[in-house]
Amino acid sequence: MNSTKLIDICFVSCCCLFLIITIIASPISLNIQVVLLLIGSVIIGLPHGAMDYEIGKYLGLCNNLKSKLMFLTTYLAIAAINFGIWLISPIIGFGLFLILSIWHFSEDWEDENINLPGRWIKKNSFALALISLPSVLNSQDLQLAFSFLIDDYYSTLTVLFLQKLAVPMIILTTLFTFLSFKKNDYLKGLVSFLFIVSAIFLPPIIFLFLYFCILHGPRHTADLYKILNYKSFAELLRNNLAVIVATLIILMAAILFYNSEKEVHSHIFSILIILIACLTCPHMLLISMLNRKI
Repeated sequence: MNSTKLIDICFVSCCCLFLIITIIASPISLNIQVVLLLIGSVIIGLPHGAMDYEIGKYLGLCNNLKSKLMFLTTYLAIAAINFGIWLISPIIGFGLFLILSIWHFSEDWEDENINLPGRWIKKNSFALALISLPSVLNSQDLQLAFSFLIDDYYSTLTVLFLQKLAVPMIILTTLFTFLSFKKNDYLKGLVSFLFIVSAIFLPPIIFLFLYFCILHGPRHTADLYKILNYKSFAELLRNNLAVIVATLIILMAAILFYNSEKEVHSHIFSILIILIACLTCPHMLLISMLNRKI
């Protein structure tokens, strides 16, 4: 069984597990949700972006000391500009993050078996569903999560907009899910189906954990494992350990030393999301360059 199928099965299994927990048990507390997202991001989510330096080497952007310094300076400068935008205007930073997330996560749903424009419609409908479907039954939880990042007024407006967007996205994603089953691609159909169900019924932070940490991060890592010709997981870890450690130090320092009047769970959530947002832009630029090369 190849790694992609194994990751898809793991995602399906985890979605089923959390759906069962949600049905038969009491709601998962917000503190536990945020801790789960933090642990998943530390172990799986953020480290998958730590391979960006290796991508830079693969693309020939880090051939010597000068080019390495230029690559790291440019990468960190782009991340710093994003952080500056969040400081100056959280609503602009938040809006930019949503747009970049749609663009980036749409690549998870690329389907070469569908011709254009169907392929474009499919990947973007799932990416838009990722942010809009949680507003269907969990609008209050989603508004609360957004309020950790932006003020209540704009978080409420965002959720109202996403609720309107959710209806056509449910229709489109359900249609593509049906087509997967019709083509006897049952695993892809199950992933799509449980993606839709989990997005609608699970708490938004739990759904984010499942998607970012169980599906997106591992898929991305598995793809890069092949592209960069790693011989073992130990080699992958060894080559990226310094970047992983540096990222985790920045995250922990931000959580521990950033002055905030917020509650602990909202403080951790906002720091984590803003860090991911700042690193997403340079990460996406590298992935776009990589996709053009391969």
